[in-house]
Amino acid sequence: MAMKAEETVSLDHQKFLPKKEINVGGVQCKLINDGVFSLLRKQTKTPDDFLKNFVWQLDKGGGKGGAKMAFTRNMRYIVKELTGGDATYLKRHAQAIVEHCTSRKSFMSRILAHFVGPKKVQYMAMAAVIPNVKDSAWNEIYDLKGNRDDKILTRSGQSVRVVFSNLVQ
Repeated sequence: MAMKAEETVSLDHQKFLPKKEINVGGVQCKLINDGVFSLLRKQTKTPDDFLKNFVWQLDKGGGKGGAKMAFTRNMRYIVKELTGGDATYLKRHAQAIVEHCTSRKSFMSRILAHFVGPKKVQYMAMAAVIPNVKDSAWNEIYDLKGNRDDKILTRSGQSVRVVFSNLVQ
């Protein structure tokens, strides 16, 4: 059952209200599905102002999708630009993604906010958890965000061809 933005949600018996806007580097941005994503912020003890010092200088990311992205100054969070297809997918499947991440141990990146930024471009902010992909100690590394482009990045230290999959159905 989807929640409305103004509904109170609860985690660990603490009630709180989801936000309508978030300050991202001095820009007030409209939040999308915050009644859902605020649960992950609460669970990970992420303050609501975690993006207030973000610097709006996004570059093509190191991932296979090539979307623009940037780390926060403290390197704890990533802001990633969403394409139309990814933005639509995230809107439709936010509830399932958050339920998956909060109900069990999961390796999926914690998406902490989905918002509309400057020029009406959509972004997501997530916890930065990807290890050094050049480290050969990792047998396989996956890009797991719960969106439509989940994929394996490396296998046995070698890059792997993009295969689109859909973990949340």
